Amino acid sequence: MANEKELIKQALNAANTNAENNKEQQLLVQLSSELENSESDVTVHQSIDEYNHI
Repeated sequence: MANEKELIKQALNAANTNAENNKEQQLLVQLSSELENSESDVTVHQSIDEYNHI
């Protein structure tokens, strides 16, 4: 699981570097925070789904 979280974190950082607007960047920061603080993957996956709808 730690590897999966690390990969997601790296992907979020890369996406944040390429983010085209503030809303996108804010959501990526929120996702990173949720990833660090979450006990379950459900919250993280819901947030990723939300990000994908931007």
